[in-house]
Amino acid sequence: MKKLSLLLILVLMISGCASSQTSYVHPEVPSVYYEIFVASYYDSNGDGMGDLDGVREKLPYIQETLGISNVWFMPVMPSPSYHKYDVTDYKAIDPQYGDLESMKNLLTAMESRSMTLILDLVLNHTSIEHPWFTQAVAAKQTNTCDSNKYCEYYNFSDTWQTGYREYAPGIWYESVFSEHMPDLNLDSLEVRREISDIVTYWLDMGVKGFRLDATSHYYADDVARNNEFLDWLNTEVKTHTKDAYIVAEAWIPNAIVTDMYASNIDSFFNFGLSQANGMIAKSVKKGDGQSLAQFVAEYNQAIKVNNENALDAPFLSNHDQGRSATYFNDVDQQKMAASLYLMMPGNPFVYYGEEIGMKGSGVDENKRLPMVWSQKETTGQTKAPQNADYTVPFDSSVADQEKDKASLLNHYAHAIKIRNKYPQLVTSSPTAVTSSAALYVMRHDDITVIHNLSQELQTLPGSYSILDTIQGSAKASSDGLQIEGMSSIIVRDK
Repeated sequence: MKKLSLLLILVLMISGCASSQTSYVHPEVPSVYYEIFVASYYDSNGDGMGDLDGVREKLPYIQETLGISNVWFMPVMPSPSYHKYDVTDYKAIDPQYGDLESMKNLLTAMESRSMTLILDLVLNHTSIEHPWFTQAVAAKQTNTCDSNKYCEYYNFSDTWQTGYREYAPGIWYESVFSEHMPDLNLDSLEVRREISDIVTYWLDMGVKGFRLDATSHYYADDVARNNEFLDWLNTEVKTHTKDAYIVAEAWIPNAIVTDMYASNIDSFFNFGLSQANGMIAKSVKKGDGQSLAQFVAEYNQAIKVNNENALDAPFLSNHDQGRSATYFNDVDQQKMAASLYLMMPGNPFVYYGEEIGMKGSGVDENKRLPMVWSQKETTGQTKAPQNADYTVPFDSSVADQEKDKASLLNHYAHAIKIRNKYPQLVTSSPTAVTSSAALYVMRHDDITVIHNLSQELQTLPGSYSILDTIQGSAKASSDGLQIEGMSSIIVRDK
């Protein structure tokens, strides 16, 4: 009897372990990405600074709780600034975040989970403290540029020009963003060799792609020249790693972004959807689903004209924008916004903290505040960036919302779990279906995504089988689908 009891306990323990191990099902096409500002994410050593080891500790949260298997890091290379968009060494890790061993340990842990990492790659400019620049200006000052290759790494002038700043009498350098960020001369073959070497270095280490910063500024909004460089870079990356993923920032009108897809870059962020004045926020507040569906379908068709393999990159907010929770009226609107962009075609990007409704606006530091893991425990909590001055209280946390079935966090997890079931959301060409103004109806091959953005019951004629309910409720009847207000579903034609 005693042996039988022990055997029963062992069986229960084994089955319990099996259950926890199978709670996360890796999607056929893992398409959701999670943007992390490492400094504000999780502190593993108690110094108040988020670090790579901290992210490694939180991989179970990212993958098993949220259901996300792809991560984008804001810059992690050495830099004199808190945001690290002015790099001093492209082949190292900023000591505040760890070291190369920390990165390798993280990549090993991610590989064991079939997770991928893409790095922010800042190529428009470097730090004014980068050795390339310091050697270049030293040569300019001593008239020895004939024997110093670094002089051609940047754009210099003997006189003032638009976008140029004076380093010393008679020495002007291009630096559109900041005096601390001299622009690289991307026409230089030597610079391109350096860039090829840099991407090879990180790809060899196990990084699976890059987020490209400020791509429309490479050649001052000259689309043809920007595309030439991006096409060259895309070839360099894909020749080394065929399945590497590249997503680019071009904070310009979508009509111009569609032209930049001719560069063969996989994705550009869809700024037309994001921010307080973007199509998602406006549609949620107006209860206008049909206009949003038409916008999404037409944009996805347009980008594929220039690149048949193009993937849209929808998002609500990022590190440069006020957080989405600051402009939605309540959690119901936040949930609907999440349902919308998480079911859109392409690769959606979630900004860390968005899943718990973190707020922040004003100076950039306020948009990059510490992730709130608990209101009670301080373990892992990071310090806010030095100049942050956001005072609006936030009384929730990951720990609180994990216990609340109706929380925004659990809504994100539920929506992402459903998205992961349908590769059609990535692989198909979406078609908007005309319906009532309140309904977003988008067909993806054999499935249709439907959101009711109004508070009232809406009817969609036709015969459908409901496959999944993302939020709210709906039922099929002889009159068609009866979709309750603020509800989201996935259906298939009968």
